[in-house]
Amino acid sequence: MKLQANKDSKADKWELAINEAREELIGVFTDSSMSEEGRVGGGWHVEGLAGSKEGMGKLATVWDREVVGMRGRIQMVPEDHQILLLSDS
Repeated sequence: MKLQANKDSKADKWELAINEAREELIGVFTDSSMSEEGRVGGGWHVEGLAGSKEGMGKLATVWDREVVGMRGRIQMVPEDHQILLLSDS
């Protein structure tokens, strides 16, 4: 599926394109951050399956956590389903 938005599209066009895609695909969302103490953690949600928050400690970067979250969540989705992977990194 090709989203009907590009790098020059405004936020509302991206929102519409993502919502249209989610009608056909399973949405997989990840978000990670670093605390003031330097600990990295992240959350995830797979539509229709589950959601959680997980920590990775002080040696990981926010990007490390995003990638681990993406990989793990993709593995949760049955192989015969297509996904829309959404990450802010």
